[in-house]
Amino acid sequence: MTAFRDDDRWFKGGGEVVSALSQHMRQRIWDCLRDDKISVFSVWGWQGVGKSRMVRQVVAAMEESGESSRLFDVIIPVRAPGIESLGEKMPDRIIKGGLKQLTYWYENAVERLAAKGRRNRLMEMQMGIQKALEIPESKQISATAAKSINDKLSGQRFLLIFEDVWESFDLKEIGVPVTSGSKVVITTQSEEVCSEMGAQLKIKVEEPSEEDAWDFLQEETADVASSIGFSNRDMVFKCFSYVSFLCQNGSSIDRDSLIEEYWRSEGFLDGFFNEEENKEVAFKRLGNVLLKEFAKRCMVLLSLTSSNPNYLSLFQEETKKLKFYIWDNHPREAEFMNWLQEQFTMEESSGGQYHVDMNSHVRQVIGSRTFLVKNNLDAEEACQWISLSHNQVQTFQFSSPNCPLLSTLLLNDNDRLQEIPDSFFKNMTRLRVLDLSSTSITSLPSSISCLCELRLLKLQSCHKLEGLPTFLKYMRKLEILDLHQTALTKMLEASFNNMQSLRRLDISGACNLSRLSLQGCRSLMTLASLDKLSKLEALDLSGTKLEVLPHQIFNLTSMQFLDLLGMEHLKTVDWTKIDRLPEKLNWDRCGLGLVHEQLQDRCRRHISVSDASVFSSLDRSSKLWKSCFLEFHFLVCPCKGGRKDRYGRFKRNQFLYQHIYTQSEQSLSYERGLEVCGGNNSLDGVRGVLSMAKFFHLYGNAFIKALPNLGMEMDNLKECWIEKCHQLELLFVGRMADVDAAVCLENLRVSNLAKLITVSRGKLGRGSFACLKHIYLDCCPKLINFFSSSIRLQNLKLLEIKFCCRLEKVFEEDSQVGQNAFPRLVDIYLWELRKLKSICSGHLPMLKRLKIRGCPLLEKLPLNNTNASATQVEIQGELKWWENIKWEGSIKPSYIHFKECCLSSK
Repeated sequence: MTAFRDDDRWFKGGGEVVSALSQHMRQRIWDCLRDDKISVFSVWGWQGVGKSRMVRQVVAAMEESGESSRLFDVIIPVRAPGIESLGEKMPDRIIKGGLKQLTYWYENAVERLAAKGRRNRLMEMQMGIQKALEIPESKQISATAAKSINDKLSGQRFLLIFEDVWESFDLKEIGVPVTSGSKVVITTQSEEVCSEMGAQLKIKVEEPSEEDAWDFLQEETADVASSIGFSNRDMVFKCFSYVSFLCQNGSSIDRDSLIEEYWRSEGFLDGFFNEEENKEVAFKRLGNVLLKEFAKRCMVLLSLTSSNPNYLSLFQEETKKLKFYIWDNHPREAEFMNWLQEQFTMEESSGGQYHVDMNSHVRQVIGSRTFLVKNNLDAEEACQWISLSHNQVQTFQFSSPNCPLLSTLLLNDNDRLQEIPDSFFKNMTRLRVLDLSSTSITSLPSSISCLCELRLLKLQSCHKLEGLPTFLKYMRKLEILDLHQTALTKMLEASFNNMQSLRRLDISGACNLSRLSLQGCRSLMTLASLDKLSKLEALDLSGTKLEVLPHQIFNLTSMQFLDLLGMEHLKTVDWTKIDRLPEKLNWDRCGLGLVHEQLQDRCRRHISVSDASVFSSLDRSSKLWKSCFLEFHFLVCPCKGGRKDRYGRFKRNQFLYQHIYTQSEQSLSYERGLEVCGGNNSLDGVRGVLSMAKFFHLYGNAFIKALPNLGMEMDNLKECWIEKCHQLELLFVGRMADVDAAVCLENLRVSNLAKLITVSRGKLGRGSFACLKHIYLDCCPKLINFFSSSIRLQNLKLLEIKFCCRLEKVFEEDSQVGQNAFPRLVDIYLWELRKLKSICSGHLPMLKRLKIRGCPLLEKLPLNNTNASATQVEIQGELKWWENIKWEGSIKPSYIHFKECCLSSK
């Protein structure tokens, strides 16, 4: 058994701990800096002991005392470049060639590029010196650059510190003179480098004793806290010690699990990030920064592994072959790993995964001071962390051990443990982490309900565990519940309703589960695959924080009921892997679970989401269009600002010109509809849906400026409404004269587009808008013209344009002949178009009603006396305007009937 011993006095006197070893080494460095007989000396030895930091601390102490200014005119620290400066990127053909080619290339590259890489490294050091001396930097190693440095240094007493030197080099080659009164200090792990660079004295840092190593690790922890700006050094040391606690048996731990499960559950990083920052991102960022600092000082080991066998072989075998080991044969494993990662671009998304381990020597040092070996659990009243894992535990001596300060308890991997006393957890009220994985327990004790601070509960591979207690859902602070490979054989229903802190759940092994409710788990972001829950019939994910919806859910053959209400954060669904949908699918981004009666007819699928990217993988070729989406209504709308009761135009019963739409009631019953309301995103995510939709409504988008290709893609569209998209300048942009756009479109409604310049521009096929019957255009103050002159609206019956104060022409050119462009136009409504001068030339043979108000410049109408068969045309407008109309041949056609009236809104 191991236990963490709590001790807040990590640092003596509140200041920095200085070990006896460090004190002795610093004194030797100090003496060398003051010795006039020594011009070049080195500090070498054990990796990670802090050789360079010791030198810097001595220099800092000399500066503080004022002695440095007496001894030196200028102090220049230079860090020597590492293995990553080979000077050449690995060719793609080598990367694709596998392990053998990699090995061959790397071994030969070291030789082939040795000269080039050496020049690059010398150049970097030379540039660092030039920058410190304020000399113009040279981009290549040269005698001229070396001379400029030599001239500058020769007249001064300088201290030049070369840190972490891997290979020897000639100081004169980069322009550094060896003169009396000046010093060159080299820190390295190689005694050979010391000799080759002419060190007059070599200070070896021996491997520290356990006592010195303990003090040194506290020093390093203090330095980590200082470097990342953490004021709580005790907490930094606890993070470090916790790694040793978890890796005590020589095993490693996944980096993400360490940070996002253990450290976060223990609350180590609480309070160290901006409250406005996303909590998930903040924890991961800070944890990675901390681990990077630990690894840089060799306090922990980071290794990159992968599920790809080639990568595993590469990292496990090839690094051994090249003898790159931290703390052992060679100091460059970390740099080699970084280099390989860069060459292979091995991000975690490609299968790479970082693991955290600790050198056995460090683990031993930490364990001897912070972990106690005890056989009596009840004696550890002051313990914070206790582990009995891998300990052949069968029973407990005490039924209710007294551990009031305990925050982590590991009982995992004790396969003989079958029962835990019912009152076992009664006196562990501060417990945050509990691991019972790989035990043979059949049930959880009732005293687990006392763990009101529990954040992490691991029950992996508990093959005899039959079910979960009902009171588990009342553990309001539980964040992670891991039941991976735990069957829960007698559990038919599971409810975790309103566990508001639960953010990760793995219940993938519950093979008999038929109903699962996670409603109200508003922190839940990760749900393990449910593909093995073959008997699951009902699933409720309403109110969760899932961003990615597991596609396996839809393919469960027994699934009949799926509730996805109020999932505002959902962004990704892989429709390409979905074969079926449940019989009852309740999917509403605002959580109402109400579908308007107009949407409930027949078999229409109603899906309401907050982000258009949910549909990005649902393209036109999807088989779901024929199997599941023969009829649908999709709504994309952020659930904000009290608009939870909005279901777009499908829900409305009142229309601005209802007398027209009553003639076309199908506008309310299109079997395939898409509405995109609000937001500031493009329509890229819904292109596939648009290609299949018959009704499209775009409302309140603050991002889109043009719809360049949608006219060509929307070849099934019959009705299109676009409203309050104040950045939209163009609707349909043609690029090829032989391509028809919107060939099925019947109704077009455009309203409140503050920047719209034109509806159609460019080259469009002559069959474009061939079915268009109704056009309604309202409140577009920058609109100049309507359609390009190539368009023929052969089936247009109604044209209504209102409050477009800059509109001068309906078409770009006056040459458009009415009888050709609008042969079936029956009704025209033109209101408050102060600059309108022309509708079209020629005449409109089918026109019956013309209502005009506020168009003072419109003096000519598309009516003439040549149409002998014309039926009576009713014109309504202001008398003053009517009296200024100019008729062809100065004769008003006899079939026209004028009526002066004050026009209403209908």
